[in-house]
Amino acid sequence: MSQLRQYIYCRFWFLIFVALWTSEFISAIGKLTLSHSFCEWYFTPEKEEGNAVSMMRSISTVLFRHAGTAAFGSLFIKPIAFIRAPIHLLQSCIKGSGLDNTCVDALICCCQCSLFFFERFLKFSSKRVYHHTSIFGSSFCKSSHESYYLKLRNSDLLIEAGPVSLLSVLYQKFFITSGISLGSYVLLDEFYGEELFSILSVTLVIVVLAWYVAEIFTDVLREAVSTMMYCYIIDEEMMGDEGAQFVTPELDEFLDAFYEEQSKLVTGSTPRGYDEEFEVSPRIPKNVDLI
Repeated sequence: MSQLRQYIYCRFWFLIFVALWTSEFISAIGKLTLSHSFCEWYFTPEKEEGNAVSMMRSISTVLFRHAGTAAFGSLFIKPIAFIRAPIHLLQSCIKGSGLDNTCVDALICCCQCSLFFFERFLKFSSKRVYHHTSIFGSSFCKSSHESYYLKLRNSDLLIEAGPVSLLSVLYQKFFITSGISLGSYVLLDEFYGEELFSILSVTLVIVVLAWYVAEIFTDVLREAVSTMMYCYIIDEEMMGDEGAQFVTPELDEFLDAFYEEQSKLVTGSTPRGYDEEFEVSPRIPKNVDLI
């Protein structure tokens, strides 16, 4: 009986690991598909004339050429969540047995917080890795190495311009949620005001649902903004002194204004997209083939 229980216990944790890995793998496939589509659009020479960007072609490219990268990346990230699960179970068992104290609770909470932040860091880093893989078709490890040093060389742009895209996405989520909540409250008060006990409670439920729906749709926009910025950095590094050749006029005007403001604050600012302090790895060569 003990062997059967041990067998079931091991298979239980194995199924949990497979479920976590599968969920992260599906998410990685989605990120790679979106990144590939946005990169293909960015590196189209004449965007005004239209292009043949297809989601089905991006999906087939990702599944047949980058499925291993997505699987390895998800396997690299999800073990952190798999480690967090036994710690959470241990914490529940300790509280159930009545043996918990302040020191034990603090130690377990520190472990949980450390693993949580480390998992978030890996997820954030993997987003740039998937952008790099979508452009150059390289493996996960090579993309991790090159994207890491690329971010260091252009840290000033990513740090300063990153919050702008984040605030724009948050503004849209707040706008969508506020509009839906206000409209729902007015309609409920107009048609069901006498039948409902509390219109405010129903409106709060709608606000929560609207926020999560807006989160799903704005994730695509956040991925597009992140991919466009990464493509611009690579475009400028590959072209060197010629500057970015595939950048859209709107993005180019925004970055011109950004560097103009930065030059007013910092004396002797460096050219766009270049920082001598972070020149720690060779730049991307010009003759590299894009997907």
